[in-house]
Amino acid sequence: MRIREATFEEIKDTSFHQWVIKSSKTQIMKALGIKPEYSASGDTHYDWVIMLDEKFPFTIYDMSNGERLGKDQVIEFHVGYYVNYFDENGNYLSGHSYDPPCKEVMEFLEDIGIPCVKSDFLEAIEKRKENNECFLDFGINDEKIINQ
Repeated sequence: MRIREATFEEIKDTSFHQWVIKSSKTQIMKALGIKPEYSASGDTHYDWVIMLDEKFPFTIYDMSNGERLGKDQVIEFHVGYYVNYFDENGNYLSGHSYDPPCKEVMEFLEDIGIPCVKSDFLEAIEKRKENNECFLDFGINDEKIINQ
């Protein structure tokens, strides 16, 4: 699998689907061999914009909300990717948050030593669904549901 650094203009509309890398900026840089783009303002500080095999664009970024991060601080970095594609059986996959992750991206990240895991938030939502608890999809009432 080959990767290259891409640009935000080239890769549009990747989105977060509840998969994260629990790592530090330094570990991700070493694994990818690519420096992140830096942002001093906004929700993120570090953004990697990657093209895998010229057909699977994805992004890795922190959601620090302006919080200062140490270079070796381990946090949850979000992984953004497209999910509007067809699986190996020809089934169309939409952009819903519960769609399976992009298999090619997940395998690549696993192979280079920075595997993705479900975010803790997604695990809490899925546990509520399994227990047949009241469920609203990522809405403003989630806090009320959790505290019931």
